[in-house]
Amino acid sequence: MEIKNVIAEKKDLNILFKDSRLIQIVDGKIVSIETVRDYRDFSTFFGIDSDFEQEDRIRMLFADRFRMARKELGLTQTQLADSLYKKTGVSLTNQMISKMECGDRYPSLSNLIALCRFFNMSADYLLGYCERKPLLSSSSEPENFNTRFSGLMRDLNLSSHEFSEKLEAVTDGKVRRTDVYAYAITRGMQTANVSVLPYMAEVFGCSIDTLIGF
Repeated sequence: MEIKNVIAEKKDLNILFKDSRLIQIVDGKIVSIETVRDYRDFSTFFGIDSDFEQEDRIRMLFADRFRMARKELGLTQTQLADSLYKKTGVSLTNQMISKMECGDRYPSLSNLIALCRFFNMSADYLLGYCERKPLLSSSSEPENFNTRFSGLMRDLNLSSHEFSEKLEAVTDGKVRRTDVYAYAITRGMQTANVSVLPYMAEVFGCSIDTLIGF
């Protein structure tokens, strides 16, 4: 296994950090790999400033909580796929579930909403934004995201340009969207990537659940 793009290194322990994993090397060989899911002590451990992308943190927290939610129900990945389809009509393959549990991909917005309803769990919890698991009403039918987004824009009297500016500001310029982006969402021509939802919620001063229509 070739090691590329190393973000941090602890030379005295022969430990590298790469792709959200701690990798220990002895005599040039990898002897252990541990996925990192708690970033609070990272900078202390390495003696440097942590420079994780927010998206990486959210994706790994989601992966951990998604996997835990499945195991709490005693379901295999195949059983989850079958049960999810029967209950919500959403089709996820075993490969998609595996990639989400490994932190290799996000669900789409519609799949996230389906998973929240299936597990009866808050999107804020699944995406790592609260430590408890507030339950949603199993009969709750979420409002259309585009409709809710438009309503929040009206409530704050934001133009598409002002929203784009605020979105860039809360992410220190890491997330940039053109004015057309917000306009397209309000017109129902586009939805949001799950990785951007926490930033949007911050702009609107609401929870992720509120943003996606619960």
